[in-house]
Amino acid sequence: MAPMLTPSLWRTCRALANRKRLELLKRVIEQEPVSVEALAPQVGISVCTCSQWLRLLNSRGLLSVVRQGRWVYYSSGADPAVKQSEEMLTAIRMALRTCRTADDYDCILKALTAFTHPRRIQIVKVIYASGDASENLLMQTCHISKPALFRHLQKLAQRSLVTVNDGQCTIALPETVFAYALLRLALND
Repeated sequence: MAPMLTPSLWRTCRALANRKRLELLKRVIEQEPVSVEALAPQVGISVCTCSQWLRLLNSRGLLSVVRQGRWVYYSSGADPAVKQSEEMLTAIRMALRTCRTADDYDCILKALTAFTHPRRIQIVKVIYASGDASENLLMQTCHISKPALFRHLQKLAQRSLVTVNDGQCTIALPETVFAYALLRLALND
């Protein structure tokens, strides 16, 4: 049996950083409790894929499961054993509540993909702790090469979470409430 992955912010963001999985979670929140068989056709995926994705979201501490005979029903519910699951679920519920268009999903995906790698979380923490940080300080503190640091900083800058000017990096004011919530979670991760 494979070892259980520790639910962490970057793994949770990676699990959520998929338009269909976000849509699936939104439908669970709107219709809870709901079965896999009812959800799969609504999202346009197979029952098998739907089941796998729901188990993935459950392992991240975002869903609760109830079995009734051969049926499995999912509801949104934070797992108290999973660090930060309550805060993440609250933030994602609020963000999904206003999702109506593809652009709305893109905005959520943009914020999530900023934190889909543990190095980016580490970089944000170092910048925040120092008020601002030089690229040299980040390379030394995070034990990261210059090309890798550049890629991570570029992704964070594209998502409006970090600004880089003349080799100095600072935390930027996030564009959305959801991005701000993720930034707070990253700083407390």
